[in-house]
Amino acid sequence: MLLLVCASMAIPDRNAIVTFFEPTTEARVLPIQALVHYGDSAMDAMSCRIATTHDPVDKAVVDGRTYSHKAPGMFWLGVPAYWLATRLSGGQLVPFTTAASVLGLLCSLLPILLVAWFWGRWLIARLGPPGGHVALLALLLASPIYVYATMFTDYAPATFVMLGGYLLLRRGGLARAGVGGLLLGLAGAMNYWLLACGAIAGAVELARRVVTRDRPWATAAAATAGVLLIGVCFATYDALIWGSPWAQSYDFLGPVARSMHERMHFEWSTFLAGLVGDRRGLFTTSPWTLPGLAGLAFMLRAPTLRWEGLTGLLITGATLVFQAIYVSTNPDMLAFSRHALPALPWLALGLGHLVASALRQVHRAGAPSPLVGAGLAALGAALLWSFFVPFAVGWTYPYHSDGVQNHLWNVQMMMFFGGDHLPLRSFAPLFDRLWVWGREAAGAHWPAVGASLGLALLAAVVAHGPGRALRPVPPRRHRALAWLTAAAVLALLVWSSHIGFVGPQDELRMKTIIARGAAGAPVSKAERRFVQDTRTALKAGQIAQLDVLQSYVGGGPASYHGFSEHGYRDTNPHCAAAGLLPP
Repeated sequence: MLLLVCASMAIPDRNAIVTFFEPTTEARVLPIQALVHYGDSAMDAMSCRIATTHDPVDKAVVDGRTYSHKAPGMFWLGVPAYWLATRLSGGQLVPFTTAASVLGLLCSLLPILLVAWFWGRWLIARLGPPGGHVALLALLLASPIYVYATMFTDYAPATFVMLGGYLLLRRGGLARAGVGGLLLGLAGAMNYWLLACGAIAGAVELARRVVTRDRPWATAAAATAGVLLIGVCFATYDALIWGSPWAQSYDFLGPVARSMHERMHFEWSTFLAGLVGDRRGLFTTSPWTLPGLAGLAFMLRAPTLRWEGLTGLLITGATLVFQAIYVSTNPDMLAFSRHALPALPWLALGLGHLVASALRQVHRAGAPSPLVGAGLAALGAALLWSFFVPFAVGWTYPYHSDGVQNHLWNVQMMMFFGGDHLPLRSFAPLFDRLWVWGREAAGAHWPAVGASLGLALLAAVVAHGPGRALRPVPPRRHRALAWLTAAAVLALLVWSSHIGFVGPQDELRMKTIIARGAAGAPVSKAERRFVQDTRTALKAGQIAQLDVLQSYVGGGPASYHGFSEHGYRDTNPHCAAAGLLPP
């Protein structure tokens, strides 16, 4: 099942974009390439060679040299992975988009696959097959994890690395506790917020062991030793790059980035947008998280799952608060909310517990209640919508612009149904009869989209398995109620997601009002405002779609089509820092 899920994730090449306007990937790939090829982790050696003028965004400057200000964990994982890729390519520099794809598979998807295997077995052991499989599929297929799994960013792999550390701590044994602490520390080194999430998970596990008298202090000492080992690596890295083991990249930010970090504060509007917003809202983009949150609360009443429920509630609450503080002054273009990813495994756990509890109630009663059947049908509709949203986003453009109202429908759905899919590279010969080596263009890749969808559905079928249908079979009238409930919930989710969508009917109304005004007919103030807002939204959406299409391979000025080993010494200021001076 996991292999089918991973294949579905990997077919759309989310890194087939070469313009470096997206700083998150750039600030991770360029230092790795600079170190492997030029022996220097500063980005100047690459920035000088990739374009006539190019200046990275996510940067920290020390003594005139430009470094990535990202946490170093992905850098540590990426260097050996990229070195291996260069060995396989004969020592040649791997183009940026290919390097990002390879690093995404090896440093993101592979850790997610490994931890998901153990997490799935743990879920099935604790919740039973129906609840465990629902939780695992919701996490991997029906959440933003589906988009992030193959991207070379930190939140998704760091979340699963932290999850792996928690599982080892939970299983017991000093050796496992030591490795678990190591993984918790590594997750924090990959993304700083995961330090807090790992600390919450470790503190709750320590409290559980104190209450149950299960070797709490020996386990804590072993886990702390693992964390400290990562801390030593962290301090060494900081001393080499920033000049002191106590220094951080944020001490060397530029004035704009520094002011964004210094002005961070909690905002209720940002907090609510993280719940029900059209872009970052957990409950709107992944509506199964709402019953998942309720499931975590119900877990507090289950003796065998009480501590996991408490851990999940604390991490979810802390993550939502952190998001409301950080995103208030640090907006980004990455899809959905990457800052909320650490909460998703725990919300999936709560969802699995809710499903398992409902099915146990059915079995005890001897006949399914109509309310239980309707509730499970509503959950199925929520999961279907939760899968389709990241699926469409992952096949068009895994970024959202803050300047476009309802980016999902005004840009991505229009592109998805219009056939403007991501370029295919890795699997293009399998799906595109017109594909030739070297042509990497956006196009209507419906066979590949269908294959990716089919693999996801096949994974769900394999997880469901034979003999796991609801028993006994509900009466016909109960089944009709379940189908009606599912249809109503799905229609509600689709309708609510259209809020802010400027469709053909709005454009037609705008043109009608303009024609009436041109003919001398009176136009109300509300109609004039509608014309202005519609025109602005249409223009923003069209510009965003144009930017997306131009950023595919061959469409941007800062692309590897202009790579020069000698560097652009006359025009690029980074060449001086890299030691490449004008002749």
